Amino acid sequence: MSLSALGFIAIYAAGLWSAFFNFAPAAFLTYQFVYMANPAKRWWGATLPEVSWSLLTVVAIAAVTVVHHQSTSLNRLRDVAPMKWMIAILALNIALTPIAVSPVDHQRILIEFIKLVIIVAMAYKVLDSAKRIEISLWAYLIGAAYLGFVAHGRGRNSGGRLEGIGPVDSPDANGTATVLVPAIPILIALFCTGSLRVKVAVALLGVWIVNALVLLNSRGAFLGICVAAAMVMFALMFSKLQRAGQRASVILSIVLGLSGALYLADDAFWERMQTLESMEDDPENGAKRVSFWFKSFEIVSDYPLGAGAQGFHALSPFYLDDESLAGATSGRSVHSSWFQALVETGYLGLALLFGMCMSTNRVLKISLRTLVERREERTYWMVVAVRAGFIGYLCSITFMDRYRAEIFYWLVMYSACIYNVVCVRPMSESSGGGIPEPQEGKPIGHSL
Repeated sequence: MSLSALGFIAIYAAGLWSAFFNFAPAAFLTYQFVYMANPAKRWWGATLPEVSWSLLTVVAIAAVTVVHHQSTSLNRLRDVAPMKWMIAILALNIALTPIAVSPVDHQRILIEFIKLVIIVAMAYKVLDSAKRIEISLWAYLIGAAYLGFVAHGRGRNSGGRLEGIGPVDSPDANGTATVLVPAIPILIALFCTGSLRVKVAVALLGVWIVNALVLLNSRGAFLGICVAAAMVMFALMFSKLQRAGQRASVILSIVLGLSGALYLADDAFWERMQTLESMEDDPENGAKRVSFWFKSFEIVSDYPLGAGAQGFHALSPFYLDDESLAGATSGRSVHSSWFQALVETGYLGLALLFGMCMSTNRVLKISLRTLVERREERTYWMVVAVRAGFIGYLCSITFMDRYRAEIFYWLVMYSACIYNVVCVRPMSESSGGGIPEPQEGKPIGHSL
């Protein structure tokens, strides 16, 4: 067995040991580690025992939740709207099983989606403090930097892009790049508000992550990063909560970030980014993404309840012309999570997706206003970064099929955890029970 495999087993065992005996969130941290490491696709994974590490971790998370039930019972899923929307989306996907046009694909994807929702629901239970959420975000950043390390060793391997290094659900270049999108605003916020030690750690992690993004060469991810970075920098410059030297740190981060990006970016990267001005998909597809989006309305008119997972891919040969299908072995993807949801789950599914996203943004905005009142600067900037990462991620997946992506639901879960910590639990503890529905613009709670 290789040293890398031994290291994986040691970290995995240490994580589960900690989860059961002294630190419940270590169960989800271990899952994050397995997700990002993706041992089945690494050279050292061949020397590991042939078991499903992610499935074992899911079972462990469930066991840890039971063991720590007394301390997690106050973290109720029904108290936060985003988690209820998520469960409704899952319920709809389950209900579509009998009418899915590609039943084998639908059942396979549905099983993974059920596992994902269970994982984030249990993670919500154990990430019940601002410190615990922050630790989990650091684990995500370290995992993202590991992907950067793998990318550096692999290099571009497919048409000027890097394929096959991502997590289990995101092996392709676009999918892997979207996994990294939320990392950028988090890194910026930490660099501008953290100590010198934090700044050094962020700089080291950032180099690996940015280099991976350059090699992955994803236009959708690039757009999402631009939106997320602009949001977090605007907040850092003009927010009511300011630390000494904060604006100077923002300017320094801009200079260092642009310098590093210009140094790492090569001709292949700039050539691909220049194609953003065109609405056409990759030249080999011979079709425009927007034409696929319009075809979605034709499909949903025939399948108003939804066609199930992989519905557009299965039905595209019957709706797209020969030119659009040129080069495809079976079918096409719709290249947008919104239209993917529309085709696969109908108008109801799209409405549920919009509801989850809007409620996620709403609880984050309420949490921010509450934190401004309390002058909780450290938690405030964490929430700013998560919100920027979430909105940037939504921009990216507008051009990719990521409706059931892990990172998407991690971001929803982080937002729900933040709202629970900042607003729900303080009110529950102060009132001794009932939790009123928050009113827009009226923060609730008094202390973390």
